[in-house]
Amino acid sequence: MQDWRFDRFTQLLGQATSRRQLLKAASAGAVAAIAVVPVTAPALAEGSCAQTACKRAAYRNFVACILSSLQHRGMLSTCISTVAHDTGYCARTGCLSGDTCCDGQCRDLSLDSQHCGTCDQVCPEDATCGGGECQCAGGEMFCSGNCVDTQSDPNNCGSCGHVCPGYQQPNTNVTCTLGQCSFSCQGEYYDANGDQADGCEAADSPTGNHTQASALELGAYGCFDTPGQTVTGKLLSDARVHTNPAIPGFDATTGSAPDWYHLTADGGLCVNDLKVVLQVLSSAHPQCYKLSVVTDMGTFAQTTDFSGMAKVTQDTVSYSTGSDIYFKVEKTCSTAQFESVDYTLNFHL
Repeated sequence: MQDWRFDRFTQLLGQATSRRQLLKAASAGAVAAIAVVPVTAPALAEGSCAQTACKRAAYRNFVACILSSLQHRGMLSTCISTVAHDTGYCARTGCLSGDTCCDGQCRDLSLDSQHCGTCDQVCPEDATCGGGECQCAGGEMFCSGNCVDTQSDPNNCGSCGHVCPGYQQPNTNVTCTLGQCSFSCQGEYYDANGDQADGCEAADSPTGNHTQASALELGAYGCFDTPGQTVTGKLLSDARVHTNPAIPGFDATTGSAPDWYHLTADGGLCVNDLKVVLQVLSSAHPQCYKLSVVTDMGTFAQTTDFSGMAKVTQDTVSYSTGSDIYFKVEKTCSTAQFESVDYTLNFHL
């Protein structure tokens, strides 16, 4: 059959709107085909063929399909659909050995970048298809439809789909370097529960008072025998590195940063003595904390007991009028004991 006749035939099939019209067009085409071509479709040559040759091969296969449908009921509509919607390339029944029909066209799934390995698996623009797999350039790997560098991608670190723990969680620094994940906390945020999955979830309070030079200012107090003053705070610890920014005064041994407080001692008509009490609350390790009081006459320190309390008491003159007094609250145990604790600090001069 001439190409123009074949094109007209497939056009009629595509325009048919009823089963009767489809059968009529198919029957007419089949009769014409039987008159001009052998019943058995010859094997297609290896490699791609020109459009005209593809049309002829598709038509021959269509004729063979029609004849086969006379013996195996239920194939006629498939034959019609095949040739009516697949005239650009070889029909499904005319695919070369090793090719696969994808979207009505024969495809080599081992090399086709639009159908790589399976129909409709499209390789990225910077990738090729080889052996049925998308091959990325520059040492990258094909992961979930994209070419990625598994040496530096936190979503695919070391292998496809391996997401670094804590990635994109609050207050974290998560990176992938040479295929290995790293996790650290930002500034004064702590991973106090030891679970990377929720990031560095605990915020310190107060902040920025972790060196003597940056002590939180409490004001001026005299030595009157009146009820003492109380301040509250939170002391956090973990086993993480803290960067971006780093914490001044952070102690990597304990995984925490001490809290410092400053006041000015005005003195008065009484003895310049001291009574300072630290109470650590709800701690799993109550004996892991320490209170220090620094005056112009010395440093007085006490660690917490099993109840989380530490007392510094000086009944004699312990500071000069008009001098500076510093309180320091710190953790003493290693990073093996990390937690988030609240505390109160009561002082009387």
